[in-house]
Amino acid sequence: MEQRLEGRVGDIRQLMQEFIDDRLAGKLEKLPDDDPKRDALMEQFRSANWLEDAARRVGHLQVVTHALKATHPDAKGSSRYVEPSELPSLPWVGSHLLPTDFSGDVVGSAAALDVYKFRNYSGGVG
Repeated sequence: MEQRLEGRVGDIRQLMQEFIDDRLAGKLEKLPDDDPKRDALMEQFRSANWLEDAARRVGHLQVVTHALKATHPDAKGSSRYVEPSELPSLPWVGSHLLPTDFSGDVVGSAAALDVYKFRNYSGGVG
């Protein structure tokens, strides 16, 4: 059992590293080989550094079912997360009809969207 758990932990670490490496590669391909920003990016995308920064940035995101700003960019109020099963059944099409395995949306800082992608990353599996 313990060996199987260790193998699973290794698989998860590999997926995490693959995601971080893919993000770094996308940024490095836009820079010339002699650009001084490359070293800073390499340091920023070291696993421990990226994960620490992601843990800080995740607080800037909110998973929602009802995004206010998508309705109108100047709207005042709050986005909400409500399970479809908690909504009243109505005679017209609405979010109460979403399946139980729906995926919510995310709102917040665009600079933290990669953290949400990281959370949902499966390495092409699933």
